[in-house]
Amino acid sequence: MTRNPDRLTNHPVNLPSPHHLERRLDTLSHLLSWVRLRGEMVYRADLTESHRLRFAPGASHVHLVTQGTVELRPHGEDSVRLHAGDLALLPHGYGHEIAIGAHAQDEAIDAFDPNFFDADRLQMKNGNGPATTRMIGSLFRYERTPLPPVLNALPSVVYLKATHPQTQDWRNAMATFLIAEVENPAPGSALMISRIIDLMVIRTLRSWAGEQPMDLTWLGGEREERLGRVLAVMHEEPARVWTVHALAQIAGMSRSVFADRFARAYGEPPLRYLMRWRFLLAIDLLEQRNLPVSEIAYLVGYQSEAGFSRAFKAFHGVPPSSVREEARISR
Repeated sequence: MTRNPDRLTNHPVNLPSPHHLERRLDTLSHLLSWVRLRGEMVYRADLTESHRLRFAPGASHVHLVTQGTVELRPHGEDSVRLHAGDLALLPHGYGHEIAIGAHAQDEAIDAFDPNFFDADRLQMKNGNGPATTRMIGSLFRYERTPLPPVLNALPSVVYLKATHPQTQDWRNAMATFLIAEVENPAPGSALMISRIIDLMVIRTLRSWAGEQPMDLTWLGGEREERLGRVLAVMHEEPARVWTVHALAQIAGMSRSVFADRFARAYGEPPLRYLMRWRFLLAIDLLEQRNLPVSEIAYLVGYQSEAGFSRAFKAFHGVPPSSVREEARISR
């Protein structure tokens, strides 16, 4: 942000709530609501023979093992064994492989090869005997990219084990709904599947974030809980006049230490992160509502439409009016 941005009249800085975990999950919810997930497909895998399946880069994936054991190997990482009830979310769309059976062949085959995947029934199947391994898979993409820096910091794979507390019921329920929509398509099924995938991804990330060792910096762990407080208040009150000094006070750090730690944890200086979040919110308002640009400017922390428009164009390369017009045309 510029040294003297157009902005709202200053407000007193209130100390944040001590409920750090709740704030951390609320921040995650803010981010996920902005990027918007679009579920593209759900499929079943009923497998008898050993295979090594290759999932190409592109779409993000969720894999839920319902029977048997598989080995998931993210690109460039060690494999992880998944048992019945385990769920793996690959949020970045990286390529990966899944080995089925103790004698999975070395040569991986395309998971969606027409000889292996029935596109009409949305089913992966091999062999003629009873299935020994069953999975439910789904593909999704983000409607808005690039992802905010905090979501980019997610690991390549998010795992939820079957033993994870309080997740078995919602995983089973969502899997049941997804399969029902696949097996009995009806008007609106595509939308229903997309919404269920959306909900499954959000619940997975919330459950995962809630159990992370608190020494992680992602969304502010205990070692960096003070950064998490700052992240939360910026997301909750983006229109407030924030300075590095005020944010450092909330973090309980000196200005220089805070600025350094924030940049190392989240990939950019705090005021640039704040500016990015403000403009992400502004894009949402421009696309979804018929509010005047001057009102949107006020809602995201600018006193004047001119100052907001200049800063918006400098950051995104196009003026707010272009974003609104593009959204109108695409409807």
